[in-house]
Amino acid sequence: MEMGKQVKNIIIAGFSGTGKSLVAKEVAQRLNWDFIDTDDEIVKLAGKPIHQIFQQEGEAKFRELEHCIIEKVCQQEQAVIGIGGGAIVDPQNYELLIQSGLIVCLEARPETI
Repeated sequence: MEMGKQVKNIIIAGFSGTGKSLVAKEVAQRLNWDFIDTDDEIVKLAGKPIHQIFQQEGEAKFRELEHCIIEKVCQQEQAVIGIGGGAIVDPQNYELLIQSGLIVCLEARPETI
């Protein structure tokens, strides 16, 4: 991100269990920005929990839905976006996310998770 460029969104990434949703909600509240959890948006779009998407339709379908949601939420401004652990691995998702805002990757020790 270029120096002096206004941050449009903040994207919170990290492995499962690192506290992405908790941190994203807190940051959004402090900034008075919207909070968006991409996993929650996928559940709304699919009409079923994530584990059922994986069981019934497979990971490829889940990743397709995830990409659609990321395309949508990256059009937002002043949002703190919590993304699923694997979302950033997809090069297309990464490009959308990096263009949309500042990516913050959370880390945690295994004993913390």
